[in-house]
Amino acid sequence: MATILRSAIGRVLRAGGKAYIGAEPLILKGTSATFPFSLLNNPGSTAVNSALALNFLGPTTVKIDYGNGVVKYLNTYGPGQAYTNSVVITNNIGASSPFTDGIYYYPDGQIIERTVKISYDRGSLLTFSFSGNTWNLPQQPLNFAWYAHPRLTSFNCSGFVTDINISGLTATTNPYLKILNVAFFGSTSQYYSKIPLAVLDIKIESLTLGSYGYNNQNLSMAQMNIDKIAISETGTTLKSLTLQNQTGWTDEQGLPDNFVNLTALETISFNSARYTSFPAPLNQMTWLKTFSYGNQYSYLNSLSGIDNCINLESLQFLYAPRLAIFPTFPLSWNNFLKLRSISYFNSSTNTASYTDVYVGQVYDLVTRSNTPLTGANDGSIAFRGMTIDIRATSGTQFTGAIQAPAGFVLGSSNGNPANAGEKIYVLRQQYGHTVSLIA
Repeated sequence: MATILRSAIGRVLRAGGKAYIGAEPLILKGTSATFPFSLLNNPGSTAVNSALALNFLGPTTVKIDYGNGVVKYLNTYGPGQAYTNSVVITNNIGASSPFTDGIYYYPDGQIIERTVKISYDRGSLLTFSFSGNTWNLPQQPLNFAWYAHPRLTSFNCSGFVTDINISGLTATTNPYLKILNVAFFGSTSQYYSKIPLAVLDIKIESLTLGSYGYNNQNLSMAQMNIDKIAISETGTTLKSLTLQNQTGWTDEQGLPDNFVNLTALETISFNSARYTSFPAPLNQMTWLKTFSYGNQYSYLNSLSGIDNCINLESLQFLYAPRLAIFPTFPLSWNNFLKLRSISYFNSSTNTASYTDVYVGQVYDLVTRSNTPLTGANDGSIAFRGMTIDIRATSGTQFTGAIQAPAGFVLGSSNGNPANAGEKIYVLRQQYGHTVSLIA
């Protein structure tokens, strides 16, 4: 193993024959009037939020050079304050904490190309996160030196950069990395239409990869390297897998049969696809705890295909208005005795016609399963004390008012709910459910 040398000043290290200085800057480029970059978040607008969050092993200082002669130093500590070991740089104007730095507005107010350099102690960085919806930025790679971050445990980069040199990431350079989120690879990236094999050589527990290049009905699972996941080192430890922007995936493409070998997997998530029914391998993955599915193109014709997943604790239907064509869930879901939450969250379904169906699905599942009208809400009794999320950004619409239906008696009778509002009342009062309606 290579010797690692550290100096008291400057933290000069040597690993694998490569010398580096802890304060070498991270370079970010974008066309914007602000930092963090966003064309949609200029003075007077709070439409889009993004943030850079750095968490370190111990107290440290982060230097931000905005490229216009302005330099700022952020400490992970303050006078009379406890150490947080974290710095958050965000353009969320509502965010506030001693260690949170808000949006920086360039004095010239122009939406022009900017270069920002961020210097920090790379050897002590534990988690890196740069997230936000900044789609209008030019395609650019992120100059992230994997070898210089030996203690990194989590890396999240979504909606900002378009490429990352994944080839520098290895189990030797980053032995503690457990969480990797890279979305999205741009059209100029070598990983635009296939998963980088380098990430599959690491025993990651949570993997999120996304690219519009995955949206291709002409590519097989093998050509996109999706089938390599289950036969890799990553496959032996993977607990959470999220594949984004596979909107072109069809029944013919399905999922690799070897996904049934991902026995450590607890959560699987697809943000969209053109499946008309859930791919066959899912029904054999009976150990799954969370299933997240978004189908914004409305191809889904059946909710069967996960009937055997009796250990599910959470169902998340995101961007899936198609779900409203099913007045009830399959009877086999009565066996989901560990189910604790169901989410339908999306503003595009903010109409009573959708919400009424969603509420009806849950109400039917709970009542047809003969769920006791009294008892604990801690999960010890199936279908009691569940969390139902039907939030919408502008407020959830539904028919009726949230009030007791005719004939309702607490702990004795549900009465005869005549609309969604009265069903919500019963779910909350009689079964201890948390029904979230307004974001």
